[in-house]
Amino acid sequence: MSSRFIPKDQTTDFKRWEIGSFDSSGKRPAPATPPPPPSEEIKLPTAAELEAIQQQAYQEGYQAGLKQAQMEGEQLRKLSLSFTQSINEIEKSVAEELLTLSLNIAKQVLREALAVKPELVLPVVREALHSLSEAQQNNILRLNPADVEVVTRHLGDELNVDGWRIIADEQIEAGGCRVESANGEVNATLATRWQRIISTLGRDDGWLS
Repeated sequence: MSSRFIPKDQTTDFKRWEIGSFDSSGKRPAPATPPPPPSEEIKLPTAAELEAIQQQAYQEGYQAGLKQAQMEGEQLRKLSLSFTQSINEIEKSVAEELLTLSLNIAKQVLREALAVKPELVLPVVREALHSLSEAQQNNILRLNPADVEVVTRHLGDELNVDGWRIIADEQIEAGGCRVESANGEVNATLATRWQRIISTLGRDDGWLS
């Protein structure tokens, strides 16, 4: 094995080789061009502009919140009206039911009272007779057969003086009467008197219903 020593005076100057110093053609690439400076500088908003932006955002938020509040308020109003209407309907329904119950109780109490105390027919007969107090002929008093005895016993003399004739009529319920004369007629049956009472209450419940 042999080696050759090159004297220093025979060596030439050299430049250190670096990776990427040459392109594929063997030529050294041109130095990179620095980026151009920005055409305009970034302009920051002024204090007045920031305040205007803040005011605009506040107004937009306020209007949105106001609209939302108005929508919710309208919903609450409708809910309140619906609730009030429901309460009124319930109260009306309960009132009607209570009135119906009261009328039914009143009819039952009156029937029982007349059965226990038939004398309750006397004020009814007197009022009917006084309505035709000027009657002089064809005077007829129609009564339920169960009431003939009590009316004759208490009002017989008065009826004879005025010329009233009593007729038992099974179509007339006990506790009522009907008077007829040449001057007119008075219907004082229970059904008619009852209808007069409930008509003032805006009802149309019959006595037998």
